[in-house]
Amino acid sequence: MDTYRNPFILAPPLSTCESAFLVFGQGSPPYTIFPIASGSNNGTSLENIPVQAEAGVLEWRVDFNAGANITFVVIDAVGTSAFSDFRVVQTQATTGVARCSKTVYSNNSGGGTNVGGIVGGVLGAIVVILLGVLYYYLHRRNRRRKILASRPPTPDSPIMSGPAGVTRAGTFNLHQVAFTENSLDQLRMADAPPEYVPSRRSRDDRRDGADRIMLSLS
Repeated sequence: MDTYRNPFILAPPLSTCESAFLVFGQGSPPYTIFPIASGSNNGTSLENIPVQAEAGVLEWRVDFNAGANITFVVIDAVGTSAFSDFRVVQTQATTGVARCSKTVYSNNSGGGTNVGGIVGGVLGAIVVILLGVLYYYLHRRNRRRKILASRPPTPDSPIMSGPAGVTRAGTFNLHQVAFTENSLDQLRMADAPPEYVPSRRSRDDRRDGADRIMLSLS
């Protein structure tokens, strides 16, 4: 069972006729939100903002004149209330506008901007982008492999034909060697074992041995 937490509401600095974003949550939805005069004993609502179906962010048009001192109240479904810090409405910094007409709300219930939905959407977009980059990389690599595989082999192209994928290249790729009339002789010469040439000491030892045999026979 989820632990119940009291609701909260946060109000930013306010400038007349500009949008302000009220952050509210916890408690139990839906939420009733309205401004009151700061320090008011009876907490009379100064404006009928539509009921918010879920926690999130409410974009509210500051339709109070400059100098108004207001506090926001949030009441959840079980009747628990919370208050924001008081805010004094300021004139617009760029235009100097100090007065603003009141906003007319419809009777339909509003819905706060779902912060979790926004975060989830951003994360989903990041995942889609990463998957797109991965697909592009794999597609490009496979396309490059197909291009290389379609090229005609050269005498030095390695082939994988032995057990455990032993690479054989060069003159071992006999099926790719361009044979000529002298190719067979060159291969025989390459495969022939080196000629044995006895050392000078071995020849001298044999000569001395032969001389001793001749002397013994005579």
